[in-house]
Amino acid sequence: MKRSGSTNRSDSSRGFALLEVLAAMALTAAFAAVVLPFAGRMVEQWWRGDAVIQDADAWMQVTARLSADLAQAIPLPVSADRQAGLAFRASRDGVVFVRPPRAGSETGGLQISAYMIEQTRSGSVLVHYTASFSPYLMDVDPRTFGTATAVMTGPFRLAFVPVGAGGSRPESWSGRKDLPLWIELIAMPIANGAAPAAPIVLPIAAQVPKDDPAARTTSR
Repeated sequence: MKRSGSTNRSDSSRGFALLEVLAAMALTAAFAAVVLPFAGRMVEQWWRGDAVIQDADAWMQVTARLSADLAQAIPLPVSADRQAGLAFRASRDGVVFVRPPRAGSETGGLQISAYMIEQTRSGSVLVHYTASFSPYLMDVDPRTFGTATAVMTGPFRLAFVPVGAGGSRPESWSGRKDLPLWIELIAMPIANGAAPAAPIVLPIAAQVPKDDPAARTTSR
């Protein structure tokens, strides 16, 4: 009798322990089903937030560099193809202008500075080209200059917009006798990418033409 009762209690204990294990496994599975997707979203948001901070930091650095560069644009009169105008041109795909030599420049003399936007499937790439100034180079594709630096890339489409007097926004600015008041840099998001705040105003400080006969040329 005692042996039989002891056996029943042992079987009951083993059965109860098995039920506990099964219940714990079910609760763990349910917990994982709820928590893991949430944790995954948390990690994704964390990485996305980190990427947004990096993009914002890069955006600020680029716009600061562009602003400083364009603020030094020289309204230099030149003649090309018998059309008198300033050594400056801008369109949605790029800005080309003349500026003083950078501090510590070995070449010296005026420089042509060009910021060109190249479109790719994943977004825009902003490339900076430089060359020693020559009136004949103002109408040449800056990609032939040879000196190129990728300034920024991101999951958005970039575009330049020149802004003139009265707030006019022409598609292009070239062969004119004045500089635009400023250049707007616009970023448009693509796919799921988040574009920085836009437009960014890039001021142009100099407005009065610098009359430099040595920089003139009559025609090609």
